[in-house]
Amino acid sequence: MQWRNIPNILSYSRIILSFVFAYYFNEMLTTSSRISFPLILFFIIILTDFFDGYIARKTDSTTHTGALLDVVADFIFVLIAYLILYFNNLLSFVFIIVLLIKFLEFILTSLVFKKDNDGNILLFDRIGKNVSKFWIAFPGIICILYLVGITNTAGLILFVMSVTSILALISTVTRVIYQKGVKL
Repeated sequence: MQWRNIPNILSYSRIILSFVFAYYFNEMLTTSSRISFPLILFFIIILTDFFDGYIARKTDSTTHTGALLDVVADFIFVLIAYLILYFNNLLSFVFIIVLLIKFLEFILTSLVFKKDNDGNILLFDRIGKNVSKFWIAFPGIICILYLVGITNTAGLILFVMSVTSILALISTVTRVIYQKGVKL
């Protein structure tokens, strides 16, 4: 196996692991048990996310397809985890809509604004990138809270999703303004 294939294999494995995580995450939420397996899966998912990009850069095998696959794998993980929160009445469906809109906005504005100066096809903005990192990390935070016995997380989830939704909106506005040539 060539090193050049490993980043995409890791991204594909993250998609599969997302579905396995969802099953155990749901088990944890529905039984309020302190099982650690969802947390272990979460850390494996985070490691595959880190190493797919790291290996691609170190082996000079970054591709537009690989970058898109990485973003799609992240989105699938977040969407599946947040759907589990929704089906357990811990998250409003409005936030699922925000998540879908933000992903579509990211892909569409990347296509509309084409390549940045570095030749990247996907254009990241600082606020949006940090919001997406937090959206990825949040299911792990929920796992940790359940592991230590804190299972009443509805208020925390509502607060965090409200704040990140506002930041996602700010990201959208600044992304469009910046791409139209206005430097902030």
